[in-house]
Amino acid sequence: MSLGVLTREITKPVPLRLASGIVNPDAIGFSRAPLHQAAGRETGQDRRRDHWLVSTPTHILIISTGRDQRGVQQRLWVLDRATHAHIEIAPTRPKDAMGSLPQSPETGPIRVHSLNLDISIDEVPGGTRLRVYGGRVQLDLWVGRPLIQQSLSTVVSHDNRAFDYVLSDLTRPVTGRLAIDGSWEDLASESTWAVHNYSHCCHRRERDEVRAEAIGIGVLESDSSVHRLGIRLGAGSGLLVDGVLDYDAAAAQTERLENGAIRLFGPHFDLRFTALSDAPADARGERRSRVGLFAGWIEQAPGIRLTVSALTGWLSLPGTPDTSR
Repeated sequence: MSLGVLTREITKPVPLRLASGIVNPDAIGFSRAPLHQAAGRETGQDRRRDHWLVSTPTHILIISTGRDQRGVQQRLWVLDRATHAHIEIAPTRPKDAMGSLPQSPETGPIRVHSLNLDISIDEVPGGTRLRVYGGRVQLDLWVGRPLIQQSLSTVVSHDNRAFDYVLSDLTRPVTGRLAIDGSWEDLASESTWAVHNYSHCCHRRERDEVRAEAIGIGVLESDSSVHRLGIRLGAGSGLLVDGVLDYDAAAAQTERLENGAIRLFGPHFDLRFTALSDAPADARGERRSRVGLFAGWIEQAPGIRLTVSALTGWLSLPGTPDTSR
């Protein structure tokens, strides 16, 4: 089996592996809901990560947990939009964190704690509750799930045992409270958004490919109406407008511009990414990306374009380390 083109849509639950432990051929493709199920015996090469990016008017937050053969990991990173100062909290040694992660997304609570950081994530009626206590940073957030809210899940296989499964749950509204150095801020769903990125992969080395996600507001050119917009770029391109997914199996193309920005484009989008900061390493302390703003346009339907000016998100390019999963 090989990566191939992710054109086949999966519409019913399917295990990632067969009983023999090899990749299930029926699992390769994309879906609009988290239909892939953990199955079969995991190996020492299996890694699971649960990754949240929360965009508020004043801050960008990344909450990351993971599990592999070394145990569980955790990391919290907060960027001040005005000053570009950041706070990063993570255990100093790989085995300093303790806790548990579910084998499949949204199937159970996440509890990871260490001496200076506690992360609790629970699925609750109508959404997800995120609670983090990390010294200078405390937060208690409720991440809603709109009635119309599709997601993008993809599975690619590199051989009969190596695979990448990624679930991107985009443009989810957030309410709750955030405290930096004891100063509490109430968050409103009209201006605070979250991306949930869950991954389960099994292979020896990290795959080097374009990966990006962004959330925010787009404005329809014809009548200036406002729409909730989420974007995922990588092996395939997913555009989520008001909770409805438009998927294209074509990979995003990239171009480095003279002003330092990165252009990402395809048949239905043309965006420019401007970095605000390097993002933290992932929960394992290894991969990095850049956090910043996307601007440009996407095509919601033939001849119908949405203009975007400041979508918050992250970007990882081949040849540079990343935190996408």
